[in-house]
Amino acid sequence: MAAFACLAGHAIVLVGRWSRDAAPAWRRPLMAAGMLAAAAGMAGFLMQPWDLQKRRLALTTPEALFDLEAYRWILANTAPVDLFVTGLADPADPGSATVDPGTAVVMAAGRRLVAAPAVFSNPYVDWEARQARRLAYLESLDGTGDPARLCELAAEAGGGAAAYLLLPAGHAAGTDRVTPVLRTAGTILYRVAPCPAASRASPAETPAG
Repeated sequence: MAAFACLAGHAIVLVGRWSRDAAPAWRRPLMAAGMLAAAAGMAGFLMQPWDLQKRRLALTTPEALFDLEAYRWILANTAPVDLFVTGLADPADPGSATVDPGTAVVMAAGRRLVAAPAVFSNPYVDWEARQARRLAYLESLDGTGDPARLCELAAEAGGGAAAYLLLPAGHAAGTDRVTPVLRTAGTILYRVAPCPAASRASPAETPAG
């Protein structure tokens, strides 16, 4: 979308220059053509199917896009230093830039993420390594990975900070190293139990902004 806006702006500047440099007889037709093209482009920009779908969801089922209850709970019961792992918007594409509702909640609350969506990640950090840790932590929660990795998550959060996993409602835990602390219509939030012997890991990402 940002690239489209840049291209549209560049095209408008070019049309303006051509109109200025054109012979007087061509100036008005060129300006009119440019305005029509800009209007058509803007209409197409505002009528994208995915955008219309998002708008409909926001009006009919806003909880599908943003869990307000979870957001308020996180603001009231967690600290900015606490660390979160969130689910994958598209499990078939772990590197997808799409933001799932849980990730949107954590970012809006200003809490730290093990791995933000690639499009929001700091370009100067190793996103692949962060994503690998997130996937490992999710596997540990599900019981398909090494449960000790959750101790690494607690250590990554750092001293005095808590570690959480925010996932879609109904996502069951396959380990007793986490405790559910919040259930809403759309999400479930687990808190990782302290692990005194946990090893240290790399610093987590703060939300973009």
